Amino acid sequence: MATLREKYTEIMGTGRKVESFLVDGGGFLAKIRDVGEDYIEIDCFDDENVDDEGEYNRVAHNLLPFSVVQIVSLWSVEVDRDRIKRMMGK
Repeated sequence: MATLREKYTEIMGTGRKVESFLVDGGGFLAKIRDVGEDYIEIDCFDDENVDDEGEYNRVAHNLLPFSVVQIVSLWSVEVDRDRIKRMMGK
C-alpha cells in the first residue's frame, strides 16, 4: 500500500490538477509542484475563472506542512464517503 507521500509524488508526476474538498464544504483546485520531506508545495487555481485558452487562473502558491495535508486529505475522504452515502440513500 502506497503512503500518502508516494501518492502525492505520483500525482505530481502526471502534471494533473487535483481538487480537494474540505470539511466545511469548501475546496480548492491545485497542482502539486513538489513533495518534500515534511511539506507539499502547490499552486492553487480559481476554478470559476478560465482564460481564453481554457486554462484556470493561478491565484496562490503555497507551502503546506505535510501533517496538515494529511489531515485535510483524511477529512476529504470522509466528506466524499458521507456525500456518496447520502446520494445512494444509505
